[in-house]
Amino acid sequence: LFAFSFITKFVDINNYASSIGRFNLIPSRFSKIAAVILIAQEFLIVVLLLLDIRFQVVGFGIASVILFIFTFAIGAALFRGLRISCNCFGTSEKRISTYDILRNILFIICSVIGLTLLINDKNMVETPALVEAIIVSFWAIGFLQIATNLSNVASLFEQNFNKEKK
Repeated sequence: LFAFSFITKFVDINNYASSIGRFNLIPSRFSKIAAVILIAQEFLIVVLLLLDIRFQVVGFGIASVILFIFTFAIGAALFRGLRISCNCFGTSEKRISTYDILRNILFIICSVIGLTLLINDKNMVETPALVEAIIVSFWAIGFLQIATNLSNVASLFEQNFNKEKK
């Protein structure tokens, strides 16, 4: 999640900085600095999650905080009636919605679960076997696909539900 997000934002940092400015949470002159800091944090999260368990705890902690900040920003924009795109995963014309908040809440839950598992399991010093890592990776990719496209998934269900009503 953070690797993909980091790459898409890094490639077009000026667009991401403009997107931050449209949220009207900080003065626009600080949008570029905020973009650099957020992108650096996403990169840091990726690096920390690839390292030893002690670093993974910090990575999950930072991920939880940054996801909370993103969720707050989207909620504040929706509350103020802003019709903007978030560009959370690269340049997009898709406007923010409550589905983005729900998506982020799901990501926060995953991050907190990861953090809790690492903190509570004192025996987690071994890295998972290759097969286990591959299986978990496929589950994670599937979850990410559904969560990042939550509004599209919901609209599919709405279309089918509306067809059945007629």
